[in-house]
Amino acid sequence: ILTLMTYMMMTLSLFLVMIPSSTKTFKDMSQLWTVSPTLTTTCMITLMSLGGLPPLIGFLPKWFILKELINNHLTATAVIMAILSLLSLMFYMRLTYTATLTISPNTINSTMKWRFKPNSF
Repeated sequence: ILTLMTYMMMTLSLFLVMIPSSTKTFKDMSQLWTVSPTLTTTCMITLMSLGGLPPLIGFLPKWFILKELINNHLTATAVIMAILSLLSLMFYMRLTYTATLTISPNTINSTMKWRFKPNSF
């Protein structure tokens, strides 16, 4: 149940990043950095954690489950789980690369919205 709660919290935080910026497509996610670099960083870290990258919190539940499977002599199940975890990590890495490390073709680098101060009258 702890694993389920962890993944629910990570997914919720990812959606909470997408809601204020009205993100609906990959193109919208690639333009998120012009609005808020902080949200882009949060999105990238959350996606990496969902994929189970080792220094992040999403890795620990997978590690504990794999360790318990091996302790119970279910090595084949542990190997299958590890391979499927790598596939999910590949998906999340691809999503992270597309969303945060690429620039949409119609984005102008010099007009980063977060740098401009609002007009005060």
